[in-house]
Amino acid sequence: MKIHTKLAAILAAIVLLLTACGRTNHKKTDKVSLDSTSSEERSDEQQTSYYGPLVDTILHHSQIKFKQIKKDNITFYYESDPFFDQHIHELVHEAIVSRNHCISLLGNKKTSYNVKIIYFNDREKLRPFIKMAPKGLALPDAYTLLIATNDSTRAYHTHELMHIVSIHQFGGYAVEPASWIQEGIAVSADNPCLGYPIHAIAANLLYTKKLAPLDTLFYQFRTLPDIEGYLQAGSVVQFFLEKYGLAKFETLWKKGVKNIESIIHQSKTDFEKEYHRFLRKTYPQPPEINWTLLNEKGCG
Repeated sequence: MKIHTKLAAILAAIVLLLTACGRTNHKKTDKVSLDSTSSEERSDEQQTSYYGPLVDTILHHSQIKFKQIKKDNITFYYESDPFFDQHIHELVHEAIVSRNHCISLLGNKKTSYNVKIIYFNDREKLRPFIKMAPKGLALPDAYTLLIATNDSTRAYHTHELMHIVSIHQFGGYAVEPASWIQEGIAVSADNPCLGYPIHAIAANLLYTKKLAPLDTLFYQFRTLPDIEGYLQAGSVVQFFLEKYGLAKFETLWKKGVKNIESIIHQSKTDFEKEYHRFLRKTYPQPPEINWTLLNEKGCG
């Protein structure tokens, strides 16, 4: 079967899962494989269990010719382009710092897997492959990030790398409903957003009566406006980590929000009230947020 035929199901899944913002591609598996090796580099590459063919198509069967650099268990692929010729070493440094930041936030556990980061100078160049044009996309099963960056768009290293670090450290994707917690930990890691602390943004939503009820955030995350939903998820995750710690957060990831009451030993209603009190105490007055700019640019 030709590679493009093999990718048909993959592309259909991606279309259902993405919007124009950077996020993880959320193919549900019981556990991400950390043991097997690929046919291309069996000595040191992982099995790319679902999105491997997509990555292979981008790197080896497209019209884009990539240069590459390897450093600290990350392989960087980039176009021959004046922007990358000038900035690739800055991007490499930034990505390594971001990965280490993500690992540190999750307790500094040792990692041994290799990651690919594929850079594009225009987000529209992703569209032929995934039918969308996000700023960033994580493919955790393939240990790969697709990142569009240029003079006007920053590279979403931290957000996308946290998807890979968290999913592999916690042994797989979060228990459903998973989107809010997987995106929330990535947003929390990349805090602040456009200079605004994510708790300030959530407080603004609370004061203006636009903060989603937690049940809506948990169970209908993809129905919320992207910016508001993502940033509230990041604030809730950050609050949970600050209040209850990493061990209980990992338990929440693995057991799911339906078990939150037994994990934190209080009702979900009380947790929501506690979260609201925290936001009001931290910000006694509504924080000023430029929503026009935030909706236009996202987090940068």
